[in-house]
Amino acid sequence: LYANDAAAGLREIDRAKELLGSDRSSSWLEVRTVEASLLDKAGRTAEALPVLRELATSDPTSSRYAFNLAYALDRAHEVAEARQWYEKALELDAGNRSAALCLVWLHATAPAPTGDVDTGERLLVKTLRADRGRTQEVLTMVRDFCLRTKRLGLVLPALAELAADESLPADLRARLTHERSFVQNAVPDDK
Repeated sequence: LYANDAAAGLREIDRAKELLGSDRSSSWLEVRTVEASLLDKAGRTAEALPVLRELATSDPTSSRYAFNLAYALDRAHEVAEARQWYEKALELDAGNRSAALCLVWLHATAPAPTGDVDTGERLLVKTLRADRGRTQEVLTMVRDFCLRTKRLGLVLPALAELAADESLPADLRARLTHERSFVQNAVPDDK
């Protein structure tokens, strides 16, 4: 997104907010969502954060709003608060793979007590099992997490279990076997 595109988009958002006036319907929420996204993509995360907070508190049942706020907080290096919002997003939608993977990485990279490698490893394995290794983003996180943390204790058995699951297609089982071999060879076992 180019700065001029974001600026033009934000002018349109201002017009839409004028048209909606005091109407706080779902249209208003969508306009505010686009506004926060444009601000964030334009590198104006500090300006996007109050809008994202407004959205998350206006609909405390929305995993989407909780995740969007968490992600922006994470990128703004406010990781302790980001962790809380990632956890809220997962509480609202346990299948929110993006929130799970971002939280796994936060646990792998943030200093204690915000980051907790054990918690991150358990969440990664849970996400891997739910995904069954079908998406590249989960397999990439497996590699990145293991390389970053040097932890394999729970990950290797989960990969082996999935690779042995005959209900999965042969090509997927082969890919899971390859991922297991890669991390096992790249990282010394944590035991």
